[in-house]
Amino acid sequence: MIIRWSQKYFTFRYLPMERKKAVSLFFQGGNVGYRRETFSAAGEFDPAMRACEDVDIGIRFSEQGKLFSQPSARVVHTSNFTFSKIMRQWWLTAIYQVKLMRKFTTGGVEVFSNTGATDVEATDHQCWMLKPASVTVIVFLSSFLLLNLSLAMLLVAVVFGSTSLAIVSGVIAAISAVKYFIADFRRRDLSMRRRLRFCFIRLLVNEMLLVVSFVQGLRDRMIYISHVYPAV
Repeated sequence: MIIRWSQKYFTFRYLPMERKKAVSLFFQGGNVGYRRETFSAAGEFDPAMRACEDVDIGIRFSEQGKLFSQPSARVVHTSNFTFSKIMRQWWLTAIYQVKLMRKFTTGGVEVFSNTGATDVEATDHQCWMLKPASVTVIVFLSSFLLLNLSLAMLLVAVVFGSTSLAIVSGVIAAISAVKYFIADFRRRDLSMRRRLRFCFIRLLVNEMLLVVSFVQGLRDRMIYISHVYPAV
């Protein structure tokens, strides 16, 4: 479930209610306030959702009324997150984002790509295809997906000894890698050491999102190619 991080991109105002089937606004559960009557009317948190519960209830909130953002609101979080806890959190996210799709999507083929937009007037994901179908297929195109596919093609080329396929796959993989990793090294708020560490963790997280959510999608009788966690 790809959502704009509303507190970062919106000034104090009501948020637009436009929603594609797989893309919706929500508020992160770590910094949000609910009216008690609205919270109860929305059905409160779904106990079956071990992750993505804020997205789940955010969608149900948006169906009842408007959401608005106040960027000046600040919450200080302290945590004892370890590497293993971070990986477990994203493992659950990979699984439950698929369950969330199954919960709110009745079927169809949806293809999205990231526009890279950060201004308040533009969407950060563009829907290229939205067609009714008896099956559910949701695909988020990205340089990370292309990188994985080209590396798989390169492996096949090496195994079968296809030089031409290996060259093409290698070039595509190199271009995709540059496009994916360059965002990590453009960050000026982190030292080089922390950039490298963040880059490594983001790589693992995105690989987990891609693989685990795809497998979970097959279990839930759908094709799901996950979004990429951005370098922000």
